[in-house]
Amino acid sequence: MKKKFLVFFANLIVASLQASEDNYVSVQEINLQRIELRSETQIKISEISERNVEIKSQIEEKKKEIERLSDYALIMKKQIAKQITLQSENVKKIEEITATEKHLVPLMLESITNLKTFINSDLPFHLDERKNRVAYLLELIVDPQLTLSQKFSKIMEAYQIERDYGSSIESYDSLITPRGVNEQVTILRVGRIGLYYVNINKKNFGTWNKETNFWEAVNDHITQENIIKGIKIANEVIPPDILTLPVYSKHKLR
Repeated sequence: MKKKFLVFFANLIVASLQASEDNYVSVQEINLQRIELRSETQIKISEISERNVEIKSQIEEKKKEIERLSDYALIMKKQIAKQITLQSENVKKIEEITATEKHLVPLMLESITNLKTFINSDLPFHLDERKNRVAYLLELIVDPQLTLSQKFSKIMEAYQIERDYGSSIESYDSLITPRGVNEQVTILRVGRIGLYYVNINKKNFGTWNKETNFWEAVNDHITQENIIKGIKIANEVIPPDILTLPVYSKHKLR
């Protein structure tokens, strides 16, 4: 009986040790599971944290972009307002220019007409050139590509050219009809005081008669010599000197 009890007790101890060992393994497995769960949880937390940081960064960038767009919109608003103001000023300037043109264009046309009348009544030198200049002025006055100041400048330039004729002396070759026959001559112009000529062989001399508007023969020997002398002065062959030449006034020859 005692022997059976010892066997039973030994088996009980073995069973108990086996159960303890099984419990120990179970605890280890649970601990491992807990560790793995904590590790996975930490990984998820880290991922969420990183995602939050990324989202926060995107939000900050969007805020900056909104600020930039707001600044741009403000600049564009000011620019548009300034453009509207400039446009209004330009419209006003155009209206002022239009009003000015309405007053100045008739005056410029009158100036061109007066210049044309003056040339027609003046000594007949460089007539083609001078009449063409007037025709050019009449064309440019209606040219829409030219400004008012450019047109006015051209008219003043033409007047200045005519003015310079009054204080200059020149000689040039020309074809005239002093006696109803074409004749090649050298013209002497002394300002607007007088217009004279001598033919190629220096036998025929003449002067323009302002009263009759015809060439008139010059037979006086002294006058003929002064015509030759004047041509030499105009061509800078000899220095300037006093000339004795006939001058036609409105009513008489002096």
